[in-house]
Amino acid sequence: MKRALCAFLAAVFVTFLCCLPVIPLRGVFGGAFEVYVCSWADGRITRESFASAFRDTADCTEEEIILLRGGVTGAIATGDKAKSVFRALHSDTPLAELLALNTEGATRLERAALTRKTERRLWYDGDWFCWEGDRLRRTAARAAEEVVFISGTLATGALIKTKAVRLILGANAQIGAGDLCGSAVSELNAYPPFVVQDGALYTQTVGGKKLIAALPHVKTLTAESYVACERGALSPCAQLEELTIPFAGNFADDKTSFYCGEFAYLFEGNVPPASLKKVTVTGGALTPYAFYGSANLREINACGVSAARISPTAFYGLANLRKLHSPRADVRLSGSYSCSPAPCGCTVFDISSG
Repeated sequence: MKRALCAFLAAVFVTFLCCLPVIPLRGVFGGAFEVYVCSWADGRITRESFASAFRDTADCTEEEIILLRGGVTGAIATGDKAKSVFRALHSDTPLAELLALNTEGATRLERAALTRKTERRLWYDGDWFCWEGDRLRRTAARAAEEVVFISGTLATGALIKTKAVRLILGANAQIGAGDLCGSAVSELNAYPPFVVQDGALYTQTVGGKKLIAALPHVKTLTAESYVACERGALSPCAQLEELTIPFAGNFADDKTSFYCGEFAYLFEGNVPPASLKKVTVTGGALTPYAFYGSANLREINACGVSAARISPTAFYGLANLRKLHSPRADVRLSGSYSCSPAPCGCTVFDISSG
């Protein structure tokens, strides 16, 4: 009887071993003995230990852990637990829910891949947080590649300290241009009501988009569709060279309460960067001395502005201006300019041919 039982158990074990190549295992035996099935781009299917899989782990997504070996990519499917944790960490998840996350039930490889994926990321919601293997924990501000700004306000210079190049804004984040000034942020992603377009950050309001800020590295910016803007919204753009805006000042309608028509309203201290040489205004009104403080401008195109809404002294005081494209011909300028008609009906003032 014992001999027959041993023979039966041996047969079951042999059958199990024979089936291993075809069973779609995600991770069996647990802990250090987990085995993972990897599907490769060249059609191969391999069984991987934790050591071999983690050594070649290149990235992970909600659905899979991606391996790279010998120039060929492979994928190990993730389980439900890892999927839910990954989804929460990469969504606009409230802090309380993030703090409740844990990786109990995930495989060792999934936990390690999540840690590697988030090791250069910080979360901020009044305090700094980082992902440490199995859960989100409080930490001190430190160098990071990416910052997730969940809600609240940032301390002065917070982004500068992290040296982060990527910023993700939650729906409840309260951010202004000053938070980006001097930072290394070059990539911006955001959840509604925020909108990111061509390096500029807007918030969606009932009346339309409002310009909040722009990224520090931007040299050419076309921002044509907003209806209002924050004071100093373009202050972070210390390297700005060319700018297109829908109007000068804070509103398109110069009859709006608290209207300010100065172009310099867009910059901290009402001083545009010395690098800014060309401005195109596509609408709104140009009030007297609209470009006051913009002494370094060399070219202005106001073709899109109605002649009736341009003050005769809108461009006065710009000693370095070399070219002006204006629908109004009787404007007052600093210096002697030659005039020529443009095909659009505007007048082109060009000092270079004078």
